[in-house]
Amino acid sequence: MMFRLLHPLVVLAACSGVVLTAQDDDYQYLLDDARRKLSAGELSSAEALLDEIVIAQEEEPEGSRPAPRQLHTAHMLFGEIRARRGEYEEALEDIMALPAEFLATRPPMLLRVEVLGRIGRHGEAQALLRELLDRDADDLEARHELGESCWRDGRREEAVALWTANVASSRPESAIQLAALGRSYWRLGGRENLELASRALVDSLRKDSGLALARTVFGTLKFEAYGEAAGFPSGEKDLQKVLDSHGEYEPALLAMYRLRRANGMLDPSKTEKFLSRALAQNPRCVEALVLRASSILDDRRFEDAVTWLEKALAIDDSDRIALSHRASAAWLLGDREGYESYRDRALAGDPGWAEVDRIHADHLVRLYRFADSLPFYEAALAADATDLPSLHGMSRALIYCGEGRRALEQLELAKELAGGINDPWRNNAIAVQELLDSEYTTIENGPFRLTLHRDDAELLATYLMPVHLEAAETLGSRYGLKPDGPVTVEVLHTWDDFSVRTIGFRGFTALGACFGPFITLVSPGDSDVRRQEFMWEATVWHEFAHVLTLGLSRHRVPRWLTEGFSVYEEKVRDRTWERGMDRELFDAFHNEDLPPLRLLNRLFRGPRILFGYYQGGLVVELIVRQHGFAKAVELLRAFGDDLGLEEACQRALGMSSGDLDQDLQEFVERVKIRGMKLVPRYDENSIRRMLVRAGRDRADLDARIALAWAFMQRDNPVDAGRWLAEVLRVAPDNGEALLVRAEMLYRRDDVAAALECWRSGFAAGAEDFDSRIRYGDALMAGGDAAGAEDQWQRAKACWPACTEQESAPELRLARLYGEQGDRARAQMEMKSYCARTARAFAPRMTLAEFERDQGNREQEARYLEECNRIDPFHRGLHVQLGEAYEQLGKRALAAREFEMAAAVLPQMDRRYLEPGAERPDAESDEERAERGELWLRAARLRHAIGDGDKAGQLLRRVQRDADGTAAATEAEDLETEWRGR
Repeated sequence: MMFRLLHPLVVLAACSGVVLTAQDDDYQYLLDDARRKLSAGELSSAEALLDEIVIAQEEEPEGSRPAPRQLHTAHMLFGEIRARRGEYEEALEDIMALPAEFLATRPPMLLRVEVLGRIGRHGEAQALLRELLDRDADDLEARHELGESCWRDGRREEAVALWTANVASSRPESAIQLAALGRSYWRLGGRENLELASRALVDSLRKDSGLALARTVFGTLKFEAYGEAAGFPSGEKDLQKVLDSHGEYEPALLAMYRLRRANGMLDPSKTEKFLSRALAQNPRCVEALVLRASSILDDRRFEDAVTWLEKALAIDDSDRIALSHRASAAWLLGDREGYESYRDRALAGDPGWAEVDRIHADHLVRLYRFADSLPFYEAALAADATDLPSLHGMSRALIYCGEGRRALEQLELAKELAGGINDPWRNNAIAVQELLDSEYTTIENGPFRLTLHRDDAELLATYLMPVHLEAAETLGSRYGLKPDGPVTVEVLHTWDDFSVRTIGFRGFTALGACFGPFITLVSPGDSDVRRQEFMWEATVWHEFAHVLTLGLSRHRVPRWLTEGFSVYEEKVRDRTWERGMDRELFDAFHNEDLPPLRLLNRLFRGPRILFGYYQGGLVVELIVRQHGFAKAVELLRAFGDDLGLEEACQRALGMSSGDLDQDLQEFVERVKIRGMKLVPRYDENSIRRMLVRAGRDRADLDARIALAWAFMQRDNPVDAGRWLAEVLRVAPDNGEALLVRAEMLYRRDDVAAALECWRSGFAAGAEDFDSRIRYGDALMAGGDAAGAEDQWQRAKACWPACTEQESAPELRLARLYGEQGDRARAQMEMKSYCARTARAFAPRMTLAEFERDQGNREQEARYLEECNRIDPFHRGLHVQLGEAYEQLGKRALAAREFEMAAAVLPQMDRRYLEPGAERPDAESDEERAERGELWLRAARLRHAIGDGDKAGQLLRRVQRDADGTAAATEAEDLETEWRGR
């Protein structure tokens, strides 16, 4: 990262300290106030003050006009304001119109340097800086800026020599020069230099705490040294301090964007705002334009990215970073001649620059083309074997190619080269690879290589491998593709380890990830995952579908489409593998917030990522319904042939993406949310639209009722009451308004009045699922069970497909009937709910007990199998399922379940998840005896079906791992008995 802006730090400070002396007159006051406004980022206010000085020169009598220096300074500051707004050519005109004597002073010269650098006229900028150095060889600031200009011009050795000369100089006294010293240390890099940079910057800020650029570099330095790791100094705090004091200060905005973008766990929408703010103030900032283009390129919007990059190059056609990204865009669009041309221009005069290949490789990684990226990282490292970003990037690509041990070698080299500078991603990646090497085991079968934690291995190998093999056979046949080489699947023991392995940091809330022939999964034994009712089997199916869609598209598929296929295949496999996002879909439709396909990838970089999965699944479902599965697969192949979105849609479907967007809107309205009677959760855009509607038409009661609900959703009863009052004033019997009124009263604990409003609202014809549920809850709390039952039954009609456990009326009714002793009706309601969703563990366990008590062992086994799809680390479940299989004559399956029951160690057993549960030690006599008895049960069943080898292995295991217990004695006796036969 480099900073190109001198203002307001350099120019204003220089004006104050060199050009002007303090004068007790109105114009000096105006000028000083303009400087303060400009330093605070208040450009318009500063402009207004400067206008007064210029107008005074034109209108005031000669003796009352500003002094020439004041007038010249005002014109120069007008040029700076124009430069900050991106009006570079106009700024140069303002500056060059100044008298020659003033133009030759340091402040306007530095401002010219800044503006010339912004438009790529580095030779002219360097000439001015050399002139300043000729005047004062101790001007560290001029020397540092000369180094920056040379670096951007491809003369890196000269730049390093200039910065080295700076740090070898005697230590300056002024804050400005100390800041330049710190920046030179920072640009030279390395731990020692960063420490020296930090000291110089601290000294500079101690002398003048208002130096925006010094504090911006200081914050960036902290980020580079500590990576925003917990417990270390935070660069973001320093950058925010700059923005608080200096407004929309461009270097701080861009530094904040880069810092936050490096952490995938931060809200991308908030991160993006810093870049948008920079572009709002200066729409011609080349660095900001390139950052925006880079983000768009990673969304696979190649043509749009080219548009942004061409804007940047129209301003500065020699910007090497812009040229590097433009080369990458050309390559991705299949324009190899253009790629070579832009790459050559980026390398002009500096053929050993590693950045151009590293930038392209990074784009390929973000586009999931991991194997494709490796040659470009190798080229970058051939140019500079010590380039840390290239080493880190290559390590990331190797991990995602399933080559973790090779990545570890690169990471350890990078750590050594970094010389103690912290990098959280690198440290995390090293730690998790070392964990995999020491605590995990690998099993292989067919095309799959499963890496499992030693505490999970026996159980997960039994269940996961068959599902993977089935997925390969079933899905492989559907897509006409079998993986070329082995598929590596790493099942991480904890959610934290999975998150680190997948994205490099903790906090990733997904359950699995696929990078091609490399898959990461989180173990269903993780305690946090179990609270989410994670369906491991659905996740296995989902991730393997990615292997095929990525393969068919040669990793060129948009994220929304590969995720869409995987979500679609979940439902094809089992209709109860739903995502519970009907309410989110209902809200998105009514908020007019279903993103078009060309922008759908954006959802995967923000808080709506799960909805991105869901909407992608809806798109694939729609395509299959309207065009057939073969056409959906053809869309994958079209992307694999490097076609853009529009070309791919035309070739595969004979329609534009816009037509498909429209079809999706109709599909959602007519099929997916049809019959749902809920109040949408309104977003801010909807509120703005409704306010406009309400303002235009005082008779628009629907808009007012919606606004009342929207403000209630934001816990703002004052504004809600205002809009509701306008409705009730003209329509006191409006049913929808009465439901809002009931909600307001209920929140005030005026339950009696709320009950009356609900009754009247529903009697007037209003309907709302949530209101029915709350009405029933309130009636139940008041002892009216019959009334509650009636409301919950009516709620079913408002949302027949509800799968939210906290809201589902069936589960409320099941609980009510159970308390009343009506097990048959409770069972009926629970079955109705479970038939819609596979995510309900506790209801299924309850149903299994119902079926067992009634002697329906087949149904009992089915519900237990479904529970096992959610949480296989439950010893009691396996014992119960084993007994059910035994009664059904399925002795091999029964034996397997008793073996799996023994494989569930106490630290993993669901029985001990509850707070306060006393968990036995895995090696206690009681625990070993229990496992021994389970192995004995399995051994007897194995022996009965003629599997003598397995039975013998189990008996020997009992004697070895449960020695000293009654089970061990019995095992020894059985071994003798069976051997005698």
